[in-house]
Amino acid sequence: MGIIHDKPMAEDPGAFDLIQIFAARAAAALKRRRAEAGLQAALEQVQALQQRLQAENIYLQEEIRTQHNFEEIVGRGPSLFHVLKNVEAVVPTDTTVLITGESDCGKS
Repeated sequence: MGIIHDKPMAEDPGAFDLIQIFAARAAAALKRRRAEAGLQAALEQVQALQQRLQAENIYLQEEIRTQHNFEEIVGRGPSLFHVLKNVEAVVPTDTTVLITGESDCGKS
C-alpha cells in the first residue's frame, strides 16, 4: 500500500500525522480482515465437526437398535409388545429398565 503524489511532501507535521492516521486505520482494517478470515475458517471447521458428530450419532443410534432388538425375548402378545415399545423409548438414554412379572415368564 502506498501514497503517491506528484509533488514533494511539504514539511507539514499535520500532513505527516494524517498519513500516520491513515496507515494505522489501514493496518487495523487489514488485521480485522485477517481475523474475519480466521473466524470463517474456524466456523467451517466447527460445522464440519458438527456434521461428523451428527453422522456418528445416527450410526451409534442404529448400532444400539441392532444390538437391542429384543431377538432373545420369546413372545408376541400385546402386553409384551407394549412393554418393548416402552423400553425402546428409553434405549437412547443412560437409564436402567426393570421389567417385572411372574417367575418363569421369560423376563431374563
